[in-house]
Order: sequence, then C-alpha cells, then structure tokens
Amino acid sequence: MRIHSGAFAWPLGILFVAAAGEATARLDDWAFRDTPLLHSADRQHDLLLYDRDCIRGRPNGRYGKFRLNRYGFRGPEIARVASPGSIRIMLLGASESFGLYETDGKEIAALLREHYAGAADHVEVVNAAVAGMNLVSLRVYWDHWANRFHPDIVLIYPSPQLYLDDDAPRAPAAYSEPPVPWFRSRFAMRLLDAVRQLEFVRSARARYAVWRDSRGRDPCWPFRTVPVDRLIQFHHDLDALAGDIAAGGGRPVLLTHPISAPADTEPRDLRALEGLRIFFPRAGPRIIQQFNAAADRLTRLIGVSHHWLVIDIAAGLSGRRELFADPMHFNDAGSAAAANLLESNLEPILNGTAH
Repeated sequence: MRIHSGAFAWPLGILFVAAAGEATARLDDWAFRDTPLLHSADRQHDLLLYDRDCIRGRPNGRYGKFRLNRYGFRGPEIARVASPGSIRIMLLGASESFGLYETDGKEIAALLREHYAGAADHVEVVNAAVAGMNLVSLRVYWDHWANRFHPDIVLIYPSPQLYLDDDAPRAPAAYSEPPVPWFRSRFAMRLLDAVRQLEFVRSARARYAVWRDSRGRDPCWPFRTVPVDRLIQFHHDLDALAGDIAAGGGRPVLLTHPISAPADTEPRDLRALEGLRIFFPRAGPRIIQQFNAAADRLTRLIGVSHHWLVIDIAAGLSGRRELFADPMHFNDAGSAAAANLLESNLEPILNGTAH
C-alpha cells in the first residue's frame, strides 16, 4: 500500500507548532517571571501550602505574575512583627483582594502600599488574602497563621458568592495537599485561559455545569429564592472572624462586596452573572445578585452592632461595569477606585492608631 508523503504533513506541522509554542511559553516565563524551564506550573500547588492546620500561601510561591514572600503573602518581604512606631494593615479575603486580572502592582494592596510609602507615619500593608477562601477557611487561617503577624488593622473583604456553592462552607477535618502533576503544557494553559474568556465559551461552560450537576437531583436543588440558611451562616462566619480579630487586639474593618451588575440589571449583566454558574450551578444570575446585596446589608449591620468600621465600597463601585474584568473581580481601574475609597475611609482611624 502506498502512503502519500503529504499524509504526515499536517500532524507534523501541528506537532511543530505545539512544540514551538511550548518552548516560547517556557522561555517567556523563565525570562520575565523567573519560572524554571522544566517546572510543571500549577496554580494550586505553586501558590498554596496545605499546612497541618490550614491552607495558606506557599512560602516564596511563584505562578505567572504572582509572587509570594517567605511567609506566603503576596508582596514584599516583611518582618514577623512590625517595627516599633509603625502601623500594620492586613488585607484578608479571596481572589478579589488577592488580585486576579489586574496588572502586577495594580492590585488593591499594592496600591495602598504605594499610597502610604510617603506617609509621615510608617504604614505597612500586608496582602494576606488567599484565592478561593470563604469565611470559614479564613477564620481557620487567621487563627492558625495570619494572627501571628499582629496587624493593627485588618480589612476583611468577604466573598458572599462562595456561600452559593453546592454545599455550605465548612472547615475540613484535615488538610491534604493534592498531587503535583508531572507535566502541564504552559502553551496549552495560555490558550485555554484566552479561550475561556470568550463570552460564548463561558456561557457554554455554565450551561454544561448546570446540566452535569443537576442530573438526578431533586427538582428543589436549584435555589429558587435567596437561601436564608446560607445568609445566616454568612452572618455568623463574618461576625466570628471579626470577633477573633478583635479578641486578639486587632481592629477589624469590614468591606462590602461590589459587583459589576447594577440594580437595574440589563441582559448583558445577566449573561455575565450566568457565567458564574460554572462554579455555582445552583444559583441563577438574579439569585447571585440578590444574595450579594443581602450579604452587604448584613455586613453593615454587623459593623453597627459591634461599632466596627464598615467601608461600603459596594455603594460606591457596584454597577460601574467599566471597573470590572468579570462580575466580581476588578480591573486596574476598579482596584484603583477601591484603593482610593479605602484610603479616604482609613485616614481617621490611622490618625487615631498612630503610635
């Protein structure tokens, strides 16, 4: 049987492009991100340490643009205890406060750090946020790790949408590190990240997630209304975390959670929120929006009941689509606007806290 030489042209061409793309991606990471050429980059493993007691940032973790210091915090190196006469501000939260889409150095904590660099009283900003952390995990993380750094002020930026997962947030009985992949194509990862940002792809993934996770479920499985039990747990968990901080001598400051969708939601906002069903298939767009608004109201009430400062960034930034890269995460402009709100609201208590 005679095989035409052209039969191998396409497979060889695809193989060559893939190999060239992989080599280019690895060289780019090595030259500009200090990532070893042969390292199998994995966000979860490279940025997270599964300690015996909690999940925290991996010491000296590196992944893409993200750089963690020796204590697993995003940002410059710090001492275990702040220098005498200085004020240490710590930011606790998930990916919204850790930073996701912003240019490196344009996330909220970095902008606050830049603002206070020229202050007469030394102010240190520690980005102790960890992507994916709900308030239950944050409390465990605070009690077993973050409190060791004795911040004077702790900004708590909760993520209400994490309470709309299939199961309610809870602390695991034990923490175990997932296996490290022996190989991951960085070229393929970059292509997938780009493709996943396309609106029709996000929509298709969300529809698939809803179909996959709802098979065989009770008809009542999707949230038809805002789940009150999840709101009660959110209230309890936020109150408990802030209470632990206050009991340890820190000053909790609660932040509300802005989203891109305005109150008078348009179809494009619903489509964007629908994309979140990849992660929260039980909650439709309006449930996500309503739950977030209800959680913000509870955050304000907790602040009033304990006389803790609440910085209502949701009131100032929610609905301003130009500030968001997705329904929950800021772009550079959004982080700048949030940092400006934090600066102006923190000024009075910084003056009162100055040693």
